[in-house]
Amino acid sequence: MTIIRVTDPGKRVALRDVAGGQAYVETAPEFLVFCADLSRPMRAAGSMAAPRQKG
Repeated sequence: MTIIRVTDPGKRVALRDVAGGQAYVETAPEFLVFCADLSRPMRAAGSMAAPRQKG
């Protein structure tokens, strides 16, 4: 999981637009984006020489 704190007003406007025009994306005192980052556990497994499973 990656968490991104968005502080740039222009990026918040762009996020508001792709989020269906939800005003709070732009006006909330804090706005965090949570991203499922599946590459991190794969890298961790690789660094521990654990076998990777496909599927």
